[in-house]
Amino acid sequence: MEEQDINPLPVTKKRPEFLTLLCVLSFIGIGFSFFDSLVKIFLQTSSNLIKLLNQINSVFGNIIDNQGEYIQTQHIIGFIAIIAALICLAGVIMMCKLHKTGYFIYILGEIAPPIAVILLAGYSGFNGIYASVYMISLMISFIFPIAFIIMYGLNLKHMK
Repeated sequence: MEEQDINPLPVTKKRPEFLTLLCVLSFIGIGFSFFDSLVKIFLQTSSNLIKLLNQINSVFGNIIDNQGEYIQTQHIIGFIAIIAALICLAGVIMMCKLHKTGYFIYILGEIAPPIAVILLAGYSGFNGIYASVYMISLMISFIFPIAFIIMYGLNLKHMK
């Protein structure tokens, strides 16, 4: 008698462990980014921050010329980062469900904040050598987003 393989359950694609790890790490990173953005928006408006900036300027020299401009720029960056975190969250959820579209949404959410910060760097309020150090740190901030974009890209073959 011939043996038949009768499987009434549909075959579902299993998410690779590496993709699962990337998703978990992304959820953690998105949470930190979201929290940091809230801090930038709500806590950096206090007069205590102005006092702190004045103390920093008195100890290290004139690091930040225009404190009001610095705080305003930090608020803008905070709002951009919150929106980007939500975009990344949507992309990661889609990639966890193995939807390829989530990858492209994720790229937008990851690249937008560093680019916005670089575009706003002229309004950072930093002076002289500190402005250069600030720009270098911004360039370094591209490392993790690019690394995760590459790692997710390696998993595109598992998505539909």
